[in-house]
Amino acid sequence: MNLSEDMNLEAFVARPERVSAADVAAVCQEAGLQAVRKNRYVITTKDFEKAFQKVIKKRDTEYDFYR
Repeated sequence: MNLSEDMNLEAFVARPERVSAADVAAVCQEAGLQAVRKNRYVITTKDFEKAFQKVIKKRDTEYDFYR
């Protein structure tokens, strides 16, 4: 898989949400799956945005469940 030329990974790293290395790996994997589902070989910013929202929302929901 390749990243789109307009993809800015620094923007995702600099977000205020605290993310672990496992979260980063999950976001990358989900972004790749988003592209594959649309029969693309290039991961776009939109794929990363959807993946970030999905992974972080799931993580936060699970965290609240255990509190």
